[in-house]
Amino acid sequence: MLVLALTALLTIMAGSYTLSMRRELDLVRNMRDHAQALALAESGLYYAQMMLQINDQTKRWRVDGTEYQRKLAGGEFKVKIIEETGKININKVAPPLLKGLLESSGLEEEQAVKIVDAIQDWRDKDEFSRLHGAEKSEYESEGLSYYPRNDMFQTVEELQLVLGVTPEIYSKLEHLVTVYNNQPGIDPTKASRKVLMAIPGIDPEVVDTYLADRKKAAVDNLPAPAFPVDTGIPYQKLTDSVYSIESQGILSTGATATIFTTIKTARGRTRGGAYSMLSWKKLFGEKSQNKHNAVQKQENIS
Repeated sequence: MLVLALTALLTIMAGSYTLSMRRELDLVRNMRDHAQALALAESGLYYAQMMLQINDQTKRWRVDGTEYQRKLAGGEFKVKIIEETGKININKVAPPLLKGLLESSGLEEEQAVKIVDAIQDWRDKDEFSRLHGAEKSEYESEGLSYYPRNDMFQTVEELQLVLGVTPEIYSKLEHLVTVYNNQPGIDPTKASRKVLMAIPGIDPEVVDTYLADRKKAAVDNLPAPAFPVDTGIPYQKLTDSVYSIESQGILSTGATATIFTTIKTARGRTRGGAYSMLSWKKLFGEKSQNKHNAVQKQENIS
C-alpha cells in the first residue's frame, strides 16, 4: 500500500511539473510570437512612411484607408493610411455632423443628442450646461472625480472622459475623429465610408457610388472626383501633413500585432521630411479556440 501511495504521489507531482513547464513554454512562445509580429507591424509602419515620401502620385500610397499588403519571411504586414483631413475634428465639428456620426455608428437619436451636448459642454469655456449636456454638477452627481475641461480636446483619447461616452461608443469613434485637421468639415476625397455616412441626410447609395468612382480614379491615376452632393459644411483644402497609420503584423502561426500611430511632417514637404510621432498604440492578438483574443497596451505621445 505504501508503494502504491508513493507511486500515486510521484505521478501527481510529475503531472503537475509537466503542466507547469507546458504553461511556461506557452508563455515563452507567446512572447516570442508577439515580438515577431510586432517587428512585422513596425516594418509595415516604416514602409508606409517611405511610401509617403514618394512624390510620384502614381506610385505613392493612397491616404484614404486603402489596404496595402506585403509578405515577409515568416508572415506579412497589412497597412492602411488615412490623412487626418478625412476625419471629423471633435473640436471644430458642428452639432449636425457630430450627431450624424453618432447615429451612423449605431446610437439611438436620444443618446446621440445627449453626447453631442456633453461634448460641446466639455469644449466650451462656460459652466452652463446645455439642455442635454453636462457640466461640473452633472459630473459630481455621477460620482466622478474630474470635471469638463472647458477647452478644446487635447487628444482623441480625452473623449473617453466625456459623460455618456462608454468604452463601446469610444471604440466606434476612435478612428473616425481627430484633433489635428483644424477643419469644421471633412475632405470627401480622403474620408472613409463611415465618416461620409455621418453627413446629415446622405443617401448610402450616393456614398457607395462615390467611393467606387474614387477608387476607379485612383486606379486610373486620376484626381479623386468631387463629392456629388453639397454637404453644406465648409471645408478648405490644405496640403497634407498629418496621417494615421494602422499597420498589422501577421505570423504564419496566427499571432498578430497591430500598431496605430499618428505622424506629422512639415506641411507640403514629403520627400526626405522627418516625421514626428503624435500618438502610438499597440494591440496584440493570438489565436485561441479559433478566435482572436486581444490584449491591448496603449502608449500616447504628446
